[in-house]
Amino acid sequence: MEIRSHTLGLQARALLSSARRRVRRMLAASVGLNRQERGPAWPADTLTPSDFRSALQRAASSASRIHIDHLSLVRSWSGTPSEVAERQFVEGYKARPDAPPFPIQLPLDWNADPNHDANWRSQLHMLRLIDPFLRAHDAQPGSNWLRAAFDIVLDWHRHVRIHGRQEHLAWRDMMVGVRSLRLAYLFEQVRIGALTVTSTERDALCELSALHAKSLTAPGFFRYTNHTVWDLHGLTALLRVALADDTPRAAAWLDVIGSRLDLLVDLQFDEHGVHRENSPQYHSVVRNMFDVLLDAHWYDAISTRLVPALATARRLQPLLRLPDGRQIAIGDSDGMPPTSVDLPGPKRSDVPLDLLNYSCYGFVRQVRSRDSADWSQLAIKAGFDLPGHKHEDVLSYLWSESGCDIVIDPGKYAYDNTPMRRYMRSNRAHNLIEFDGRDSDVHADHRTGHCLAPARHAPWGVLLRAALTHQPNGVRHERSYYFAPGRWLLLVDRFQARRAVRFRHFTHLAPEFTAASSPLGFQVEHSSGRTLGIHHWASVKLDLTVIRGQHEPELQGWISRAYREAIPCPTLVMSGHAAEAVTVLALTLEDGAQLEADGSGPLAWASGADRIGIDVTSSADGMDRP
Repeated sequence: MEIRSHTLGLQARALLSSARRRVRRMLAASVGLNRQERGPAWPADTLTPSDFRSALQRAASSASRIHIDHLSLVRSWSGTPSEVAERQFVEGYKARPDAPPFPIQLPLDWNADPNHDANWRSQLHMLRLIDPFLRAHDAQPGSNWLRAAFDIVLDWHRHVRIHGRQEHLAWRDMMVGVRSLRLAYLFEQVRIGALTVTSTERDALCELSALHAKSLTAPGFFRYTNHTVWDLHGLTALLRVALADDTPRAAAWLDVIGSRLDLLVDLQFDEHGVHRENSPQYHSVVRNMFDVLLDAHWYDAISTRLVPALATARRLQPLLRLPDGRQIAIGDSDGMPPTSVDLPGPKRSDVPLDLLNYSCYGFVRQVRSRDSADWSQLAIKAGFDLPGHKHEDVLSYLWSESGCDIVIDPGKYAYDNTPMRRYMRSNRAHNLIEFDGRDSDVHADHRTGHCLAPARHAPWGVLLRAALTHQPNGVRHERSYYFAPGRWLLLVDRFQARRAVRFRHFTHLAPEFTAASSPLGFQVEHSSGRTLGIHHWASVKLDLTVIRGQHEPELQGWISRAYREAIPCPTLVMSGHAAEAVTVLALTLEDGAQLEADGSGPLAWASGADRIGIDVTSSADGMDRP
């Protein structure tokens, strides 16, 4: 079967060669980015309140608008800008569609946490609640919405002056940058005369702006995660309004910002143009963040990396989604309901396979119809090199057919520290083998890099193989994925440990399946009435169980398809105890398939005309025969 491999062209490789060398030099130090300062030093003449006061006295001819429409990531209500602003003013602020409205009544309780949700508190302290008012002002200048937004900012300033910076979350990376963009917008409105303020209010705005510039330029504040995009953009906005007519000082600042932006781009996207924070959704999210920077045209003359890196990232983006457009729910990507309610029957096709096998991902897909309604996809998390948005999921996989999910990953759930969030990130929430009940280590000190070997293709499909040593227990683990698109998936695991370990092999099926177990195996049926064939074999004794929606003695059998939503799903569990073992699991849409073992030769997987011999030796350096 032909495989189309998506790799970079020679021209793109040449453009990125210097960046690749720079990334290699930086990677050794990337673990310490959170604690150490990276990039050229900021100019010594830091911004002060007097800089902002002076800027308000200068002519407004060089004013640069800050397009607030690009800044709100959540739009909870539909309607015209004025209608949305009026509804929020009356009903309250909605940080997300799932969050109840929060009354906007000054003085505001900035310590509020009605949902016990750090994400909600972050949205509040980023001042995103003023965005509908700013958009309404843009749509209808001269209305009172701009004043309403400014009064909320003044109230937040009052809170800071009274309570100091006790709300540490409000001064973390990204929070300061996003807030700075709104301050710069309001500053510009004062400067061009669209917002009339008293001298006391003017001083408060200048003081806040300088405080944010100081925070953003504090040693080590830039962490060079996706949050830094907003921090850098917020600092640039403050600089543009404070130093709009001070060309020499502005040039010195912008030169440093350009260098730091290039560093940020190369630490966010690897040499292939794939986002490095372990979640396909963040490839889209961060690319869209950088698009805001491109749209501003503030960085055209000072960055050499932004345009070419984003062009490559944009070309790859379709491959980091399912063919029906949904996010691939790896890492902190949102799970979404299937687009088809039917489990399809088996299909054999000579349409070439598309393969992405780099950047700690392994994606195999086959699209068999022009309208993309008939397709297969296997997605593998094939390692990691940075810990951002990382789950305990290396070697986990997902399988979907024509919009029907078969094997699924748990998704993000929420950004909080609840038991459900911890479960969704754990080893046992993914399609993995757990050893002695311990998660693998996701610290950057133990990063695996890309651990999936080059694909081997055969008439029935493709074979992919990965091997790694799990941290911190030192178990050597090899996994082979035999994938026949539209028909079956065969998984072969080998492991070797220093001593006998308890192991659990997890397979999470979509909630649309029901499953039961017996000493002989698993029985699985889809809600559409079709049966999913499950075959298993192991070199050691196994206990078979099915868990769905369990709370005690531990959470098990849950996935998330919306923020802070957990729904039950059937989890097939094969448990055993050994120092070394081989396990085989086959999932098939075809009837009559079977695993054959007669004791005189290798185990064989037979399905129709396909027959595959499997070496069942426990050596973790073995290789199965296609």
